[in-house]
Amino acid sequence: MNAARRAGFVGAAVAVALVAGCSGGPTPTPSATSPQVVAGWRRLPDPAPGARVRAAVEIGGGRTLVAGSVPSGDGRTPAAWTTTNGQQWQRISTRPVTPYGSLADLVMAARDGDRVAAFGQAYGGAHSNPRPTTWTLDLTAATPAFAEHEQSFTLFGGEDAIGVTALSARPAGRFLLTGDWTARTGRYGAAVWTSRDGVTWTRRADAAGLASAPGEQTTARGAAAGPGRFVVVGSALGSGVPPSQPLTWTSPDGVSWRRHALPVPESLKQDGAVASAASCDAVGCLVAGWSQGSAQRPIRWTVDQGGHPTRPAAVGPPAGLTQATTIQRVGPSAYVLETVDHVLRLEEIPGTGATARSVPLPVRSRQGALGVVAGRLLLAATDGLWLRDGPVSGGATGGASG
Repeated sequence: MNAARRAGFVGAAVAVALVAGCSGGPTPTPSATSPQVVAGWRRLPDPAPGARVRAAVEIGGGRTLVAGSVPSGDGRTPAAWTTTNGQQWQRISTRPVTPYGSLADLVMAARDGDRVAAFGQAYGGAHSNPRPTTWTLDLTAATPAFAEHEQSFTLFGGEDAIGVTALSARPAGRFLLTGDWTARTGRYGAAVWTSRDGVTWTRRADAAGLASAPGEQTTARGAAAGPGRFVVVGSALGSGVPPSQPLTWTSPDGVSWRRHALPVPESLKQDGAVASAASCDAVGCLVAGWSQGSAQRPIRWTVDQGGHPTRPAAVGPPAGLTQATTIQRVGPSAYVLETVDHVLRLEEIPGTGATARSVPLPVRSRQGALGVVAGRLLLAATDGLWLRDGPVSGGATGGASG
């Protein structure tokens, strides 16, 4: 595998959302008499010593799951917990069956009813590439546990692999992984993996409308599920204007896809843009990304259920090297987590779709994820968990621009 493709694969997989159930009795985690509060965020006790939380999601019944890994010997091992208040945690057991499964972080997952499909990764091998692992969880089991399912090495890896980027679930038993692959044409491009049970996966690297056409290279960076369809977001790199075209793809089943171009403001067309994260509700989806070029700007799009834009793109001011990673909805607002020059930044977008507002963060961190605990916004940063304890405050960061 050449150096460029190794680098693309190493940097591809990122976390989006992790879902699970609980087992056994609650394990209280002591909290300080006066919890630390910074910039309107309250520090939560760690689920376990050395816990590294990669993502969080509500799982029903007032419960939230956080998942990632804990220290084990000279490395780490997968771990997950549930909570109703961020103060007490219930450990969920994991059942790895492969050597890399025993070392994995649970970095992505999605829930469909009582079943959870999860994706883990551990770095290793001759090139220290991320080694993928797949997991499922039955929430109805007497003792729920994440069980690993061994896959063929060439399903997600090998000489044709570029990377895996996001995991989503649509009601009626369909799971979807997105990423990039070398198709039969020999062109790199967007690809998906589909599964009905989270155990057996089928790769689709040549899907019409999704794979790269002659003269371009598509890439899939994010995924979400709306009513009756999946939404994948990414871009196509070509020689036209814009040179990088932000895209959405929609599909009812993960097999057949329709492609839609997202609008790029005239002032940014010479550089182009990328879409990288999405969140959908019953009306449509919010899509987040950034402009290309030396002065990158955050961009937000709203699209309807069919993936078509419903208003001009909202563009923020120049921000540095920008990448949107996660969108979390809390009540009427959506929160976009991104990195700017490799440091986390958070924005709130009110339900009206008005100008985004900057939300101060309690710590400076390079990596993080969002969730909801007891109706409040949860931040999982590299140095711990924080719950939004006060009202959002901060300045405007961008408005609508055509």
